[in-house]
Amino acid sequence: MGGNVRTFPKSSSQTIKDLSTGDVAEGITLDSYAFSAIEETGAGRLGFTLPAQATVITPDPIAILKGAKNVPAAQDFIRFVLSPEGQRLWLYKKGVSGGPKEFSLDKMSVLPELYKDFEKKSNVLIDPFKEKKGFTYDFKKATARWNLINDMVGALIIDTHDDLAAAWQKGSKSRDNKKLAAALKVPISEDEAMKLATGKWNDEVARNKTINGWLTGARKRYKNK
Repeated sequence: MGGNVRTFPKSSSQTIKDLSTGDVAEGITLDSYAFSAIEETGAGRLGFTLPAQATVITPDPIAILKGAKNVPAAQDFIRFVLSPEGQRLWLYKKGVSGGPKEFSLDKMSVLPELYKDFEKKSNVLIDPFKEKKGFTYDFKKATARWNLINDMVGALIIDTHDDLAAAWQKGSKSRDNKKLAAALKVPISEDEAMKLATGKWNDEVARNKTINGWLTGARKRYKNK
């Protein structure tokens, strides 16, 4: 994906704008952005898919702040948001009975029963409860490795993008899959990543030394491809 992508937008909304205008052929975007763009641009020009058994679907969080002064009102609001009436505002498009009056939110609902005949009432194209599950998202592991994975993506894909793209194009044409796989190999194992993430990743000196090593190694592998 890193080798094929053209740019890394600074805002999450830019990708769908580039797709809508035809500046890019494919891109990764939020589901609600996609559904809104498809409504505006037309299903004949844009589509949206969740890769089967390779997608995590999580609900948007809602909570009451600790020390809130109006707890009963906040509790009532959460009850409303999670009720069928509140969830219809998320799922249904504007103008539909039970939906919002001015703007479609184009969000999936957490209530399975609202997906009965939802296609006629919503811009949302997917029933998340019918999607095949390929794995269980481990949020504890993800939280522990969050900063490390971000740094690794930066070193191996973003900061070295020109070299990566060139290596990917060359490797794709030669069809030497073993050599290409070696060039794109992740520098550490999953166990090593967890040890780093829960160990010395808060040590700025050690962290930067490791990142620089990833950068140098990645550039060398990509250029030798």
